[in-house]
Amino acid sequence: MKIIIRRLFLLLGSVCLAIFLLEGALQLFTKDTTKNLDNIGYTFSCYEKGDYYWYKLKTNQTCQLKSRSHAFPDFLIRTNSLSLRNPEISQKKNPKTVRVLFVGDSYTFGMGVEENEAFPRKTQELFNQQFATTSASLESINAGLPAADAGYYYLYLKNDGEKLKPDIVVIGFYTFNDIYDDEFKLTWTETDPNGLPAKITAPLSTIDSTGRVISTNIAPKYKMPWIRKSRILTLLTDSLFETTKVRNETTLLSNVCLYKPSCHDLDENKAKTKQLFDGIKKMTDANHQKLLVVMIPAIWQVYDKYRIKYNILVPLSPTEKSLPHTEFASFFQSRNIDYIDMLPIFLKKPQQTYFTEDTHWNTFGHEIAAEAIVEKLKNYDLK
Repeated sequence: MKIIIRRLFLLLGSVCLAIFLLEGALQLFTKDTTKNLDNIGYTFSCYEKGDYYWYKLKTNQTCQLKSRSHAFPDFLIRTNSLSLRNPEISQKKNPKTVRVLFVGDSYTFGMGVEENEAFPRKTQELFNQQFATTSASLESINAGLPAADAGYYYLYLKNDGEKLKPDIVVIGFYTFNDIYDDEFKLTWTETDPNGLPAKITAPLSTIDSTGRVISTNIAPKYKMPWIRKSRILTLLTDSLFETTKVRNETTLLSNVCLYKPSCHDLDENKAKTKQLFDGIKKMTDANHQKLLVVMIPAIWQVYDKYRIKYNILVPLSPTEKSLPHTEFASFFQSRNIDYIDMLPIFLKKPQQTYFTEDTHWNTFGHEIAAEAIVEKLKNYDLK
């Protein structure tokens, strides 16, 4: 009997070893059929469902961020008790401090750089270095949320940002997918009497049990992380059941509409974005806060060599590349909203300001943005 049991254990061990070796070989030499199941180009299990916006960062967590393109090294992201990538802060502001609240998407969040290298923290550092002898001490708060849009900017300020009592609100406005947002197909499921969103959902995306953003179009079996991470199990389930409907991440050609004055396919998107900025302006005026919008260009607007890589298949003239910026600059002027257009600033810089394998700013890009913001803040009456 003991011999039989011993042989069974040896057989079981041999099978486990064989499975382990097979899994390792498949991971090395076969294509991952689930790598495009997420709606975003990185691995970051640090999200949870939100109340007014469809997702938010987890609270008091340390999460690893990995770029799928290996544009930047893996590193850890830490969130505070307010679900922000920011050192812990007190809601009660020091009366001798000028508090600046930065709201934006992954650029503001600092995708690919450390927290102290992202432009919100760099702005604080640079300003305080230059004006340490004056009475104005700057405190930056980073409320950036990767892949968020102008709806988040408005709702965050309305629900949480106002509680922080900022003196200045800076919006990081990425003029590409803050207008052209085919990524999540966001829906204003609840609106207020003014027609502005009270709740925003994402029918094409959800947060799985690990805190990862995934597409709702994938087969249910791939929503289970333990299946999705195993190459053997994904191959078996693809063979036994239907092949998963992998989301096509190719950007639709309608994104070119942003840069073509004859195209009006995105007029509704632009109108909604302007409506949200009107709502933000109304809030900041009511709270006696200054509002500054930083217009962030896409990498192909600055470097034409990236145009084809990101599926902008038609050549764009300098005027066309700047079209969304000039249109919104006119809008901001008409609403008395202060702004910085980073496109002409970046075009003058000889050094690469974006990662070579990613659409986000590198550390130099963040430094340039911080310098431009500090120059703008110098003209404000900060007391």
